[in-house]
Amino acid sequence: MATWSETRTYGVEIECIAGNLGLHGVADAIRRAGIECQVEGWQPHGARSYRTWKVTSDGSLSPGGVEVVSPPLAGQAGLEEIKRVCEILQSIRCFVDRSAGLHVHHDGRDFRPHDFEKVIRYYQFFEQVIDQGLAPSRRGSPRWCATLRGIDPTAPDIRSGRIDRGRYFKINLNSYAAHGTIEFRGHQGTINGEKIASWVVLTGAIMETARRGRSCKYTAGKVARGAKATWAYMRNSILVNRGGRFSETPTFKALEWFEGRIREFKAKERTPRRAA
Repeated sequence: MATWSETRTYGVEIECIAGNLGLHGVADAIRRAGIECQVEGWQPHGARSYRTWKVTSDGSLSPGGVEVVSPPLAGQAGLEEIKRVCEILQSIRCFVDRSAGLHVHHDGRDFRPHDFEKVIRYYQFFEQVIDQGLAPSRRGSPRWCATLRGIDPTAPDIRSGRIDRGRYFKINLNSYAAHGTIEFRGHQGTINGEKIASWVVLTGAIMETARRGRSCKYTAGKVARGAKATWAYMRNSILVNRGGRFSETPTFKALEWFEGRIREFKAKERTPRRAA
């Protein structure tokens, strides 16, 4: 059973639009709620420190955009802290637009060379399935989170924990050298704490599937033999069973949430648009 780990640390980068509040206005609101938070000017990705929550700028965002960055978090307590910060962002009327994204980092310091290969293979195989639960603007190969299709998971750079072609892929291995993390960049911007928590758990379960799986089943050869990526296939690759107390775990709930998102997007796509 490859479930989300309560002990593997993670962090989030929440991009949103704060209007005229600016970096200090957002940081002040978070501090007033009793959460330590600092303002940090833009720095190269590897130069940032992550001991407290931080609010920083990001040139890829619309005017008034900020990036709210967590320190390393763990377990359910970390998810609850994310939800608190999101409530604060909502209370000061932050919002998201198509320029914003959500980035999740998971600690990967226990990964071995073939684990990097496996996590890339896994996401490649299920990428189109995962895309079904994300906003249309994040599907395919957007500028800031390009598709992993075309990446050779057996290449020396992958097995060393990096992608020589850059970090703007749906999985960014290059954060491993800077922070010891693997970054998932695919999700659209949101300040909904429940959505963020579920995405953290789902991507964490993908990490455990890669790390703890005895072998990588999701190879080009398997695809060539006709294996088809489906949501049921992906769900069952993470879950061994759906019964008993396991139905109450964060992993199960995150899978149920994502399945609901897929249904919601499919329903919207089936609804005919009215002529203007």
